[in-house]
Amino acid sequence: MLAEIIEEIHPLELSLFNTREDLTQLFMDCSHKNIRSIIQLPMRLQLRIERASQSYIYHLHNKRVQLLTPGPFVNPT
Repeated sequence: MLAEIIEEIHPLELSLFNTREDLTQLFMDCSHKNIRSIIQLPMRLQLRIERASQSYIYHLHNKRVQLLTPGPFVNPT
């Protein structure tokens, strides 16, 4: 899902993200002032990035809990 969103950003604009930290910031909080100073995202794309990021982080957290919890894991969903 995140890969599809990246493809919507023009390749030249994506190349403006010089560091992995900037690219990570894009996915963690695309409305942050550091990101807005690098690239102006249309609201539609910003909302898609936010939703995809929330879903990704939620599933990442669940997997972490599963790996760190001894015994059978019960998925809350």
